[in-house]
Amino acid sequence: MIAPVGDKRCRLTLTIPSKDAFSADNKRRAAEEITRIHNEVTRAATFFAQVLFIELEPENYFVAGKPLRGDQVFLDGQIRAGRSAIDRTS
Repeated sequence: MIAPVGDKRCRLTLTIPSKDAFSADNKRRAAEEITRIHNEVTRAATFFAQVLFIELEPENYFVAGKPLRGDQVFLDGQIRAGRSAIDRTS
C-alpha cells in the first residue's frame, strides 16, 4: 500500500499468517502500542496512525521464493509527507 502524495497519515501494515496468529485482543493491544510508540517518537497526533493487519494463508506467503515456515510477522511502515530525514529513518 502506498499513501497518496501529501497524505498526513502513518500507515503501518502487519502481515501475519491467518491461522489464528493474533486474537482480536492481541491485534487491539498491538495497534495501541504501535500507535503509542509512533506518537512518542514522531510527536504526531495519534489519530494519524493507521495500523492494518493483513492475514494470509500459508500457501500465499513466501520468503526468498520459498513458502513461509513458522509464524513470522512482517511490519511495513509508511509515513506522511513533510517529515524530516531523521524522523523518516528513526
